[in-house]
Amino acid sequence: MKTLAVVLGTLLFVCAGTFILMNNRQERNELTDEVRSAAPGKFIDLSQGRVHYALEGPEKSEVIIFIHGGGVTGMEVWRRNLPYFVHKGYRVLAYDLYGRGFTDRPKIEHAPEVFSAQLAELIDSLDLQPPFHLVSMSMGAIIALDYASVHPENVSKLVVIDPAISGEFRTNPLLKLPVVSDVLLTCYWYPRAVKNQRKEFADKALFESYAERLRYFMAFKGYKHANRSTWKNMLTQNRIDKMNALPLSHMLLIYGDEDPYFRDAQCRKLQSKLPGLETIKIEWAGHMPHLEKPLEVNHAIHSFFRGVDGFRFSMYQ
Repeated sequence: MKTLAVVLGTLLFVCAGTFILMNNRQERNELTDEVRSAAPGKFIDLSQGRVHYALEGPEKSEVIIFIHGGGVTGMEVWRRNLPYFVHKGYRVLAYDLYGRGFTDRPKIEHAPEVFSAQLAELIDSLDLQPPFHLVSMSMGAIIALDYASVHPENVSKLVVIDPAISGEFRTNPLLKLPVVSDVLLTCYWYPRAVKNQRKEFADKALFESYAERLRYFMAFKGYKHANRSTWKNMLTQNRIDKMNALPLSHMLLIYGDEDPYFRDAQCRKLQSKLPGLETIKIEWAGHMPHLEKPLEVNHAIHSFFRGVDGFRFSMYQ
């Protein structure tokens, strides 16, 4: 028994030491004023912290608000889209959700009401005049649909790209156990986070440049908390019923044909519930077709906003 106790004690000591060592190597950086001074765009203080955003284009033009998904790189996923719409004469707003990009990482639950409040506060603080177009991706579709369901009069047209709105995601029960959750996140999930996102891309060369930005933002404190809280509170949400917030003619679904999360089956499920929903499948694209195939996606969205007949096919003409 004494030998067993020594062995178990040694094993526990080694595991604890490994955890501490790995944890200290992760999330090493702070989002300081110096770090933010090198970031593009602007910052504004909202109720849950400082928010990073970019607002460009003529003040009197139609407004498009871009809402990214749960990825830590934040609004950088729109970098191949925003200039196009500014060039087309729109007033374009993009911002980093709490816990992502250069926005604060508050130690709060990352729940729908938090992100809904962030969007509403940002719109009010910047004095943007409705109606707006909303372009959202993945988890961002939850935020867009929540806003549209409460303020349908403020939304002109809504685009959802590979939306994470089915509520089918199930959080690993172990992530609900405080100590066990910390160990799993630190020793298993964090070291594999970049590699695990490779499957979201059809263009592997593009992924490599994206991965560099992933590693950069993963190094800031609060990354693991934001993801754990998002898994529990956001990706479990079903928002399919809220797609009735707007007329179907005002809504467009875009998805990548190689997205591991949003497949043809999910598209057919939505179409069965919402007959007449306009959909575009982007070939040779993964979870972020707007990043991998920006020319096709940008043109499709612009044509949709303009009400061009046959917009689904005009990109190939």
